[in-house]
Amino acid sequence: MADYLRVCMGRAGILMLDIVIPVHNAYDYTIECVSSIKDNTHEPFNIILVDNGSTDATAQIGATVRNKKNLGFPKAVNQGIRAGNGEMICVLNNDTIVTPFWSTFLRSHITKGHADIVSPCTNSISQLLARLDRIYTDRWSLDRAATEFHETFSGQFIDVNYVIGFALFFSRDVYNAVGGFDEQYGLGNWEDIDFCYTAKAKGFKIAIAKDVFIHHFGSITHKQIGTDAWYKDLVSSNYELFKKKWGEHVSQTN
Repeated sequence: MADYLRVCMGRAGILMLDIVIPVHNAYDYTIECVSSIKDNTHEPFNIILVDNGSTDATAQIGATVRNKKNLGFPKAVNQGIRAGNGEMICVLNNDTIVTPFWSTFLRSHITKGHADIVSPCTNSISQLLARLDRIYTDRWSLDRAATEFHETFSGQFIDVNYVIGFALFFSRDVYNAVGGFDEQYGLGNWEDIDFCYTAKAKGFKIAIAKDVFIHHFGSITHKQIGTDAWYKDLVSSNYELFKKKWGEHVSQTN
C-alpha cells in the first residue's frame, strides 16, 4: 500500500504542497480519500499520513509518522507538518473526497491575495455548507457537480474570522508565524478555530473559497472512538479551554 503515499513532482515553478492527513482507523475512508487526491490533484504534492495508533488495516499503509497510541488531532497535525518540507500545506481529514483541481483552486485564493488561510465549501458543516445544483451519488457525479459548482462561483470567496478545519490550506510561513496547532486541545475540537484566531491576531486573512467543493463524511474518527455523549463532552471541555484563551464570543464573519 506504500505506493499510495507518493510524491507527484508536477510542473517546475509551482511550490510543493504537503497534504497532512491524521488518521485513527477508518481504513476504507483513508483509501478513498487518498485515491481522490491522486486522481484530482494537478500540482506537485506529497501526502503525509500520520497514523495515530490505528488498530485496523491502516497499519498496512506506509505512514510517514506512526504513533503507538492516539495522541490527538492537533499533535498529529504538528507532527505531519514538521515531517514535511513543502512550502504550501493542506491539513485534510481522512473522511473527505477531494474533487478536480481542488488544491489549484484553493491555492489561487492565496496567490491572488484573497486569504492567507482558506477552506473549501462542503456538504456537512453549517459554516461551509453549499447547495449543489447536481445531486451526486458516486465519485463521477461528485466530480461533475464540483466542476459545475466551480464554474458558477469561480473566484468568489467570503472573508471570515475562522474556518472549520476539515480542510485547511495555508503556507508554511503562516504556520511558522502562528506557531502550530495548540496541543492542549487533546484529541481535537476547537484547535482549528484557535489556529485561525491566532492567525487573525497576527494580521493574516482567512476565507471560505465559494468556488471549491469537496465531500466530507464528518466526524468518522470521533464516532469510532466514543459515544455521542463522549463526543459532546469533548467538544464542551475544549470549548472551555478556548474561552479561557479567547473569551466568550466566537464570531463567524467580519
